[in-house]
Amino acid sequence: MFGTDGSITLSVGDTHDYLQKIRRNMIGFDEWQQQFDTPIQNYPPYNTIKVSNHEYRVEVAAAGFRKENLKVYTQEGQLVIEGKKEDGIEHEYMHRGLAQRAFTRAWSLPEELVVKDVRFEDGLLLIDIEKIIPDAQQRKDWL
Repeated sequence: MFGTDGSITLSVGDTHDYLQKIRRNMIGFDEWQQQFDTPIQNYPPYNTIKVSNHEYRVEVAAAGFRKENLKVYTQEGQLVIEGKKEDGIEHEYMHRGLAQRAFTRAWSLPEELVVKDVRFEDGLLLIDIEKIIPDAQQRKDWL
């Protein structure tokens, strides 16, 4: 379980037992703990990019969606993206390789991260996020 370099290696069973022990001693971390129990979703595909030390970008592939089909908002420390395709037209597909099902994706955002810009370009939803650095922590050149 514990390596000589201080690292921890856990099997799936060990991880579950370890988290159960942690949960018994934590109060007020319900939402944080739920993240470990939530199944990982991989639709729609996305990239997270570190643009600089204080700027990030999330790129979400939204092929087949229009801007009107997408919602992006922040709430309770989360960035949430919802997509719902409503064209009202039924098609008879010979082959359907593009997934265009409804989805909801959410990422936890620390208090110091804020969404600065959201745009939809060439089938990609682009979300620019910036880290707000308090004045007391910003670099100050004195000489």
